[in-house]
Amino acid sequence: MFNLFRLHDWKEDLTPRSWIKVGGKKLLNEMRKIVIEILNNKNISIRELAKIIASKLNTKWEFIASYLREIKNNRWKERRPFIPIPLIESLLETKSPEGGEEKWNVIHLAEWFVCGVPLSKPIRLPKKLTKGLAKICGAHVADGTLVKSKTKHGFSYTWRITHGDRIALEYLRSWIKDSFGIDAKIKKSNHGNFYIISINRKVVFRFLTRIIGFPIGDKSSIISMPEIIRNSNQEMKRNFALGVLNFDGCVNIDGCVWLTSKSKRLRDKVAEIMKNDGLEVFTSTKSDKNGRWYLRSKALENRSLLLNYFIKRSKPWLRAKGFIDNFKNEDILSIFKKTSTSKTSLKEVLNLVIKLKTFDKIVLSRKLGVNEKTSRTYLKILEKAGIIKKIKSNSRISFPVILDNFDDTTRLKLNSRFRKRLFQKLLDKYKTLTKLAEVMKTNIKNVSRWKLSQRKLTINNFKKLLALVGLKEKEASNGIEGFGKNIYVLTDYLNQSYS
Repeated sequence: MFNLFRLHDWKEDLTPRSWIKVGGKKLLNEMRKIVIEILNNKNISIRELAKIIASKLNTKWEFIASYLREIKNNRWKERRPFIPIPLIESLLETKSPEGGEEKWNVIHLAEWFVCGVPLSKPIRLPKKLTKGLAKICGAHVADGTLVKSKTKHGFSYTWRITHGDRIALEYLRSWIKDSFGIDAKIKKSNHGNFYIISINRKVVFRFLTRIIGFPIGDKSSIISMPEIIRNSNQEMKRNFALGVLNFDGCVNIDGCVWLTSKSKRLRDKVAEIMKNDGLEVFTSTKSDKNGRWYLRSKALENRSLLLNYFIKRSKPWLRAKGFIDNFKNEDILSIFKKTSTSKTSLKEVLNLVIKLKTFDKIVLSRKLGVNEKTSRTYLKILEKAGIIKKIKSNSRISFPVILDNFDDTTRLKLNSRFRKRLFQKLLDKYKTLTKLAEVMKTNIKNVSRWKLSQRKLTINNFKKLLALVGLKEKEASNGIEGFGKNIYVLTDYLNQSYS
């Protein structure tokens, strides 16, 4: 159970205006019994008790006396009455200086928490660690900020979380609603492609800083798992890791789970949680040039547990489930959109494949401005989703279909009989390989290799040779026995491709 008395800061909350107040029928009834008991046992008046309490709280006794009368008589000026936390604590100490379990039991009777003059809208607070609160803690250590600013009447308190995936923030909004009773608003940022949840509530701010223990201001390099979660069970720790990974991690285009953090302690704790679930996790031994520490998990072999670390229908969850289920029933192009950290998207790759009629990773990489590994990975995703299919090098496809579906740089394998016939016709016309090389605008070495089948012909050169001797495309189809290597083809063309 949380020590909710810590919501009051004795150094900062110096005036009644700044005090946090609590309410609830059970709490008010219990405080009435306590006030009456103190008055009877000490045989003092409300005025005398008010002066004792006021001296401890450094405020006017008349202010305290008005509260004591309302508590004792159960007659309140406000429709929904609240009692300041420092007043409750002082009354309990006056009744039982040694404190004890009663002090904890009384404060946990509180149902609502408010602050300010006039009073803000009441909110709830968790009395103990819950799954939702663990997820909130994970989201905060990833993308949250706590800001306290000096104002004319004291301080302003802001808790802000920013993220690029609105679905993740919708879930965070529901966790906040369940934990604090606050209907948080999600706003689109004017300074980038991301969304913001901002809560200006002192009670929540104090709960996160003085109960949970989060630091105020920049936390990126010092943040770690809160002690209350560190001392909890694996289920709570997993929910914390879910919050971290959904707001600071990702599922990469190769299907690996990645987490980057400037806090090595946080990275190590998340890795420990995942390892305790039997997931294989790799961690960097050194930080990168930006001071970030990495975690990577090829967790697809433990599929059921992997999805427990992501919010359902969020971008990481969709990617993870896609790699598990081969992207069945999913809009794969929307899952791999272009982001601030990626130079291209799956849609751009597919459109370029269709436009250029090529699956050559070198050509695609140059056009897209990415490395060959990225192009190769995107091709594998398209293959996994069934959008393209790998064709073996010995597959026989008619030449007209080849011309329609492949770019001119694709290399073809000719059968021996057709190759001999083609080059016999060429030599009958041009007499020597040297003359043929001049016509083809290449060197004799290449022509000689084509003749001896030491180098596969590109579609472009094959078309030129056919044109030189007047052979038609239909005749050429019988001479093609495959390709220079395994290649891809769009599945839309598969039915017409195989002869």
